Amino acid sequence: MSNAIYASLTRQSGLMKEMQSIAHNMANSATTGFRSEGLVFSEYVRATGEGQPSVSFATADSHATRFAQGSMAQTGGRFDFAIEGDGFFQIETPAGERITRSGAFFPSPDGELLTADGHRVLDAGGAPVFVPADAGIIALAPDGTLSVDGNPLAQLGIVTPAEGATLEREDGVRFVVKPKII
Repeated sequence: MSNAIYASLTRQSGLMKEMQSIAHNMANSATTGFRSEGLVFSEYVRATGEGQPSVSFATADSHATRFAQGSMAQTGGRFDFAIEGDGFFQIETPAGERITRSGAFFPSPDGELLTADGHRVLDAGGAPVFVPADAGIIALAPDGTLSVDGNPLAQLGIVTPAEGATLEREDGVRFVVKPKII
């Protein structure tokens, strides 16, 4: 095959992946805490021999997540919280601790504060947050302190990953923190 055909085929494949990424971002644009994702294209060039033209192709296999602050809106939900600036809510999943920007929580029948997909919200010490069934007025302070009727109940685990750590998307709104490799 000629170099032009390789270049065309790899570009078309990359464009298809880019369109899938755009469609995914659009479909989730109203999802609370969602972070959009873009593709990073790479070009590879290989020599084919002396006096022969090189062969090049591009690939779009690397993803770049955008972590910019999204807009905030009042939802009216008693347990809907948002973080202004940097930081993530700490949650517990069967696979271990994860982080999310999605603050759409609800209490379970047992009083555990849960994410929309049923994972426990953790406090600053890494323990599950419990809310009494008869909880009155719920308030969240800027430092993450959750209060019921003006009485402090817990401090939500709001974390900022260490410098150099990478965040790997595990789900649409959930990330796992990968420590910096030295």
